Amino acid sequence: MASESCPADRIKIEAALRRQLAEAKEICELTKTKVARLHAIAADLGLETPDGCVAQRNALRLESEALRAHTEALQRLSDFVLRRKIPRDLV
Repeated sequence: MASESCPADRIKIEAALRRQLAEAKEICELTKTKVARLHAIAADLGLETPDGCVAQRNALRLESEALRAHTEALQRLSDFVLRRKIPRDLV
């Protein structure tokens, strides 16, 4: 399967996975700013208010989505480098 692919294919796949990881990392970094702003809004409004609660919930959702995407990209790259497992979308 993966061991049957030629070295040029493996290099392309690894490069694609590294790009995806870099993009996910950049999104995480950008999300930190948004999350900090939403936490500040929630703190200003107070968590006992509906708007404060919504801001806090949105911050947690954004942070969770960004971390999930980053973790998935890292896992895909690790699986390929360590186990030569090629993600289905790159076959």
